[in-house]
Amino acid sequence: MEKLAEVVEKTGLIYQIGFNRRFWPVYKKLKSLVETGKLKSYVVDIKMVRGEMERPPWTKLSEVSGGFLYDSMIHILDLSKWILGKPETIRCVARKNVYPHFDGFVALIEFLNEEKTIESITSVGHASWVYPFERVEVYGDHSSAITEENFKLTFSHGKGDIPNVEVYQFTKLPEHVAWGFKEEDDLFIEAVAKGLKPAVTVIDAYDSVKLVESCYQSLEHSGRVVTFA
Repeated sequence: MEKLAEVVEKTGLIYQIGFNRRFWPVYKKLKSLVETGKLKSYVVDIKMVRGEMERPPWTKLSEVSGGFLYDSMIHILDLSKWILGKPETIRCVARKNVYPHFDGFVALIEFLNEEKTIESITSVGHASWVYPFERVEVYGDHSSAITEENFKLTFSHGKGDIPNVEVYQFTKLPEHVAWGFKEEDDLFIEAVAKGLKPAVTVIDAYDSVKLVESCYQSLEHSGRVVTFA
């Protein structure tokens, strides 16, 4: 990845990594709540699970995939820094519960943003396909936001017994829009056609790879805190 980043930087080639979570309407709405200050990201909890690690077959082959964290959790790590900013520290613990490799992870990340966000991520590969497979919860100043897959975001705020609740539904969007593929592809085509900077750069990709490697580094040392550089 480091060599790829160097080549792209030196040649000026247009390279866009497929981190489609950035283009999910549900996460774009969540990011806007954080950026506008309506939701302070003091504490974040994320769940991302797989029902099994049998299909596709390479999922359980770490020598092919690079390990479970490269399968799906790298998307969540990228999403986290996209919404919350630069990480400061990360620690990770994992277990070999069902499969012969690590298949259950818990990571704790501290961020350098104004809120000094602390975030926990739970990701397992043997959960059964229980809905929602992916869920993000952000807790602020007497407020919280909860996402359910790419379909729904609930935003609650207020100190009263009956809080103000806003519900944003994305169930009627076509799948390629709800999953972010259309906007992602449109922006890449525009970048190629007009010579623009891609929406998700090779540096974004490299930083997410470094986060994954930091998780594995922490894991190798019994959950030791790793400073993200």
